[in-house]
Amino acid sequence: MTAEAAPSQTFAHSGKFFNVLGLALKNAGLTIITLTMYRFWARTAMRRRLWSRTFVMGDPLEYTGSASELFRGFLISLPCFFLPAIFVFYIAPYAIEPVYAGWLTFGFYVLSVPLVAAARYWMRRYQLSRTRWRGIKLGLAGSAWGFATASWGLVGPAALVARLVHACSADQSRAADVGEHPLRGSAVPVRR
Repeated sequence: MTAEAAPSQTFAHSGKFFNVLGLALKNAGLTIITLTMYRFWARTAMRRRLWSRTFVMGDPLEYTGSASELFRGFLISLPCFFLPAIFVFYIAPYAIEPVYAGWLTFGFYVLSVPLVAAARYWMRRYQLSRTRWRGIKLGLAGSAWGFATASWGLVGPAALVARLVHACSADQSRAADVGEHPLRGSAVPVRR
């Protein structure tokens, strides 16, 4: 039994700038002409082009998604996110009391942060489920709402810890410049 030599390059992309330029110009022109409705078909064509020129261990990736699936996702996100956002940011400030509009905006942010995180998870899961390599369909396990909860839980505490650490280090550096200890207030030698 002989051991085969490992491939020297396990990941490669054979695309060139001018291979994509023609497709990008065509997609841009059709997107402008159709008032951005062609963007779903443009994105699908670009993904197919890029995936087919990406090689993992010598075999190319294959994108099997369709533009109609992307368009359907857009139609779902329109009433779930964009229409409420238009109301909260553009109509409510003029239609209701400013205090209530402020609370409405705050509530929208509280709800939209996990919703956007879940949507990003669904987007990545869609891309992976429409990608094949050597006939193997890729995927993403787990829960979108678990991902959203984790992202919501990390944003608040991480920002708070970062602010506290920055405030403490700034106070200590100012106190060290003055020659006082930040906790006791007594003079200590400053080492530089």
